[in-house]
Amino acid sequence: ALGGIYFDHGQAEKSRDWFEKAEKTAPTSRERGYARLNIAYAFENEKNTEAALDWFRRAMESGDGT
Repeated sequence: ALGGIYFDHGQAEKSRDWFEKAEKTAPTSRERGYARLNIAYAFENEKNTEAALDWFRRAMESGDGT
């Protein structure tokens, strides 16, 4: 939730910090995938295409969606 608020207010780096915390503590692969997707969007917003693509790939490989 906080990551989304920071992102919506143009603070991609702060949002990424929160999404990374969420990714590490997510109880399901679906939630990890969602966090990874948001990390990718934050990197994309920061014009870091290489990191964004890496995180988009990680999001796609997050598992079975449970």
